[in-house]
Amino acid sequence: MFNDVYYSNHTDYIIGSIRKWLPVMSGGFAAKKTGRLNVIPTNSSDDYIQNIKEAMKLKKRYLDGEAIDKEDFLTLYSKGSHVFTELDFSYCMDNESLEILNQYDFNNLMNQRKANCEILYKGLSDLENINILSKALNLYQNTPIFVPIILSTRNRNSLREYLIRNNVYSPVHWPIFIEDNSDIPNFELSLICDQRYGSNEMNRIIDLIRYWYFNIME
Repeated sequence: MFNDVYYSNHTDYIIGSIRKWLPVMSGGFAAKKTGRLNVIPTNSSDDYIQNIKEAMKLKKRYLDGEAIDKEDFLTLYSKGSHVFTELDFSYCMDNESLEILNQYDFNNLMNQRKANCEILYKGLSDLENINILSKALNLYQNTPIFVPIILSTRNRNSLREYLIRNNVYSPVHWPIFIEDNSDIPNFELSLICDQRYGSNEMNRIIDLIRYWYFNIME
């Protein structure tokens, strides 16, 4: 969403998830390359965000060190996300999320993500058995949503479990839902680089990965 060029010239429609980038309970966008959309969402989604809102509060308390069961907010996230799958395209972004969107510092978002990404690149570039998926990432034009790394399936799972044990969650993207020719989902791990974090958190991720690399990796 924050790249200088964020869609192909061959694209007719553009869609995106605001929730992937910002601390909001709901929100996405759809646009046509030419012309106007015939249907504009007008129904309020304010009544449908409560589980996600509560999950975000619990997650923050969990990250702040309170004795919160991680499964509690994960369950709420799951319930909240399921609600959205049942709503049609007539529902718009909830008012609280819209207010956050209108006041958000996008320059800070882009600059912090780029800085975090650069730290991860420099800290991991010498590890031969870990490949960064996008080696030629142009941080002048592109804002990363995460930093994907590639390694063997066994080691990917081992590293992910090690990071989770040390309170660092790294998701796996490109899951296989249909038959295709890509084997990326078997080897990919996404390192978080978003604007909530800074150099201290990135260097901790690097230190954990390097310790795993030299002491645990098979």
